[in-house]
Amino acid sequence: MRFHTKALNECLELDDDEFSFIMMDGNKTLFSMLCVNSREVLHIFCENGYNYVRKTDELATIFFIDPALGQPNVSRLILAGSGKYFEKMREDTGKCVFGMNDTLKALEMGATEIVIVWEDLDITRYVLKKNITGEVVIKYLSKKQEVDMSNFHNLASSADMYVQEKMLLVGVVC
Repeated sequence: MRFHTKALNECLELDDDEFSFIMMDGNKTLFSMLCVNSREVLHIFCENGYNYVRKTDELATIFFIDPALGQPNVSRLILAGSGKYFEKMREDTGKCVFGMNDTLKALEMGATEIVIVWEDLDITRYVLKKNITGEVVIKYLSKKQEVDMSNFHNLASSADMYVQEKMLLVGVVC
């Protein structure tokens, strides 16, 4: 198994925060914590079939979700493994979504039971109204996109849109 870690180098150099890992290979899962030069294996298990994914989900909740708050108890969680599990995630089973767009669609449909979101997610939800037509547009913008005034301008009619509502995405999801 080969892991690509180049994208993680900057995160690992930032500070000495603790990192949590879930490493999966299709029938075996390792849950661990890493802090500076120490590591702790929380749990390892082997399982076959559908039960494997269910058990991984349950244990991830036990290890990384604070039961009293219903929120993550870790600041960084890295999911790694072979392509087998990630192939299952890519299948459109409707049992798992990830990424902002798919998660928001699932929330709008009322199809989610648990949402895990990074509390420092720097995305703001804007409800905008077009001046001429009165049509409502919802946009999700990063801090960099917020300063680009073209995001608040209706290109088709060359009219500005005004902000009806502005809220951090974390507040919308939670």
